[in-house]
Amino acid sequence: MPFPFGLLMCVDAGPRIGHGHLVRCIALAERWLATGNFARFFGFGYPPSLQGRVGAMGAQLTETGPPHGEADWSGRLCKEVQRLQRRGVQPVVVLDGYQFSVRHHVAVREAGARLVVIDDNGLSSLSHADLVVNPNIFGDTIPYQPGPQTKLAVGSDYVLLRRSFLKRGRHHQEREGTEWHVLVTMGGGDTNEPLHRVLRALEHCETKLRVTVVTGANNEGGQALRRAVDRSRHRIRLLHDVDDMAAVMSGADLAIAAAGGTASELAYLGVPSLLLTTADNQCRAAQAFDTAGAAISLGSYRDAGPDSIAAAVTDLLRSPAVRHAMGQRGRRLIDGRGTHRVCEAIRRECARH
Repeated sequence: MPFPFGLLMCVDAGPRIGHGHLVRCIALAERWLATGNFARFFGFGYPPSLQGRVGAMGAQLTETGPPHGEADWSGRLCKEVQRLQRRGVQPVVVLDGYQFSVRHHVAVREAGARLVVIDDNGLSSLSHADLVVNPNIFGDTIPYQPGPQTKLAVGSDYVLLRRSFLKRGRHHQEREGTEWHVLVTMGGGDTNEPLHRVLRALEHCETKLRVTVVTGANNEGGQALRRAVDRSRHRIRLLHDVDDMAAVMSGADLAIAAAGGTASELAYLGVPSLLLTTADNQCRAAQAFDTAGAAISLGSYRDAGPDSIAAAVTDLLRSPAVRHAMGQRGRRLIDGRGTHRVCEAIRRECARH
């Protein structure tokens, strides 16, 4: 029998910040829907491809226009809560994004809904939440000070992975051969600058490489990136808005990636990775993966020179023992049961009231 609560997921996404928040909420919704429950996404700025994925998994989508300030956004959210309540659904509002403040938290609770906040940075005002989820591997190091009724689900046990990763499993294998396959993926934002820097760096590698470059939903690459691909001495494949990213990752000998949600996906699959930060809020994750031995952090893409990136690629490709150990540590760090644990935590909080 379906659980009487439905997820109303309000997620920050767009060309400027990418789609990491939306992707991890899709992972959470997949698990919630798998047990016959209800889930609806409520927001704006979602690219058509991700809108399609939301619909394909059985979730609903209410597309809104950009809000005019906090009061407008809170008002729209409360009206959506009330619509669901009239239909007999008890909403559990999931807020995931930097735009949501304590004002939104209060509005949700006053509308009579449960509140789950997905947090990355240790927000200071979380006392109104029933559950705080930090799905980063460093989440359990943040000194949260929640309210007396707020529960925490933080750290690597709560990493949210999509079903396509869980179905593929954790069987990344070293392959024999002379042509190494390097994956380059720098997030779902709309800028190509990190990709250009990495491609220039790869030209400094003596070994000829097979390279797969993946751009996100809001970034089709552009002419400059295509020219860089055409001029390269490496064999480069350019992919845009990939549906099954797990399959692409599994085929790589190593990855050069932004230190967002992609880093957790690579670690789960056991793919050795070099991480570059493309935003300040990725620094903590990059360092945490490096400290855990599940990846190597090269710092900011702006500061990492082409010679240092090329040297890191060459050293890692020449070190099978290091790659193997890195893959093993990633698999131990992230076991793939994060969505299950978060859904169970939501159920417990709903049953508690």
